[in-house]
Amino acid sequence: MTIMEPDDVHGVVFERAPIGRRGYDEAAVDALLDRLEATLRGLDHLSARELHETTFPSSRFWRRGYSARAVDAFLDRAQAALRRRRRRATRS
Repeated sequence: MTIMEPDDVHGVVFERAPIGRRGYDEAAVDALLDRLEATLRGLDHLSARELHETTFPSSRFWRRGYSARAVDAFLDRAQAALRRRRRRATRS
């Protein structure tokens, strides 16, 4: 299993929600990604639990937003990475 690096978060690009569907609000997702990147750089303390409990508003009417499926899959990987990081920190 690969380790998630700050650049993995910084460079992530999500597909748009399918036509006719409203995805996640882009600004809300981007704000969480900023915190995740900062956490991986040691500048914030976002936990896997916080990440898991985060919900996003739908994109505005007539906007597709980010694909919920793509964002959720990425955040699942991020949660696992944060858990591994915490386990390593507690062993040290």
